[in-house]
Amino acid sequence: MRTLSVRSLAGLALPDFCPRCFWVLERLEGKPPYQLSFPSIFNDIDKHTKALVRAALGRDGSPPAWFPLGPIQEFLPEGQLHWSRFTLQDPSTGLKLRGVPDEVLRLADGSWHIVDYKTARITAGQDELLPLYEIQLNAYAWIAEGLGYKPVSGLSLLYLEPQVGAGAGDAGLILPFEAVHRPVALRLERIPELLRQAHGLLQLNDPPAGASGCRECRQLGRLLDLLG
Repeated sequence: MRTLSVRSLAGLALPDFCPRCFWVLERLEGKPPYQLSFPSIFNDIDKHTKALVRAALGRDGSPPAWFPLGPIQEFLPEGQLHWSRFTLQDPSTGLKLRGVPDEVLRLADGSWHIVDYKTARITAGQDELLPLYEIQLNAYAWIAEGLGYKPVSGLSLLYLEPQVGAGAGDAGLILPFEAVHRPVALRLERIPELLRQAHGLLQLNDPPAGASGCRECRQLGRLLDLLG
């Protein structure tokens, strides 16, 4: 049984998606040569962000003004959000889809809402990644409903933008962040479509043609030339 990450699946929705790169990376299990490790500080920031938000939401039972949702009945426990548990097999393709959502929340009406935090400014570069983020959130919703957390009534991106005016305290620097909400449309029907597309590519014994002008394909060609 082949397992596919939500992020890998979301890559199929990008305008510059390259079938050849997808095929190669999945055969390598996402570990190409010379790849730098992801700095652990970003994982620490993500964990601290979730802890701060949960603390802010839990003070009086209602979210602060900057949070995009109304009263919250329940947080899905962090253990349930681990990729080993937040996973679902697609009956059509046999592919198993897994991911790690930031927050899965049950609202006052009993429905569920999924939030993804982004420690970044909303820029033109970030806008180019919106198709990726939208599919990621919809994939989380598809998994959530398959696990019984339904209905999912909404999806949100919550950008935490660093602000000017950082200060210094006794323990070090203090950097404020502003929360900017961006709602994402529910399009759960896209997930089975993309899973079928991914399955078709992964069934190939030989790599498919690369996307026109793909930089990674050019680099791979140069590497093969160097190796003779």
